[in-house]
Amino acid sequence: MSELHIGAPPPPPPAPAARPPWMVPLVAGLVAFAVLAVGVIVVLAFTLGRDSGEAAPTAPPVRLDSPQAIAARLAELGMPCANLSPISNPIGAVARSSCYVGTDEVTISVYESKADVEAQWNMHKALILGESKAALVVGDIWTLNPDDHEWGRRAAEKLGAEFRTTP
Repeated sequence: MSELHIGAPPPPPPAPAARPPWMVPLVAGLVAFAVLAVGVIVVLAFTLGRDSGEAAPTAPPVRLDSPQAIAARLAELGMPCANLSPISNPIGAVARSSCYVGTDEVTISVYESKADVEAQWNMHKALILGESKAALVVGDIWTLNPDDHEWGRRAAEKLGAEFRTTP
């Protein structure tokens, strides 16, 4: 049986544990962070996979179909090639010219087709075999043969072309 105290007040309830002063700001910060994180996830979920239906505006492709057009494009991109002069009898090419970046020569060649470009690359590799490392910047129907390979690498990047070297 329990003990009854008649006329005596009931005992006071136990005192709540004291909270450290940093507890309330910490909990508030965690709640705010959780709300922000959920918001970011929701926004990303709705925007990443969604197609707006409109294509991004793009510049029309530039057709580089002559040594002059290629040299002009290089100049527009801040990589001028000076003293452009045609090479007579451009064997295997439709047109061929040379120009200079400083004292280094660059040969610009334009071909009838992509197959002709690949044939030029294969001939280029065979001619250089064992002598030095060959480099060629390869576009759709054109090539650049730079003396300075680092310049060629930068030109390929800026022109959206491929930079090839022999092993």
